[in-house]
Amino acid sequence: MNETKKKAKEIMSKYQFLIKEDMTNYNVFGRYSEKAKQCALKCVDEIIERVKELDPNDSSYYYMGEQKFWQQVKEEINKL
Repeated sequence: MNETKKKAKEIMSKYQFLIKEDMTNYNVFGRYSEKAKQCALKCVDEIIERVKELDPNDSSYYYMGEQKFWQQVKEEINKL
């Protein structure tokens, strides 16, 4: 499993637990609730916006890679 897919599943699992949905739903159907997906997407959107606010002149190339990473995490969440 690639790193972005792993992170997407990790975030979704945390929101699934936090919104107290029936975890049996995930185990039986192999999918997360739409509420958990919406929460996870909002979280990742906030991270992407924060990374965009960084001044590229003051940031290392690492931060530019972070934006790409989180965009890929968002794509993986949408696939779940």
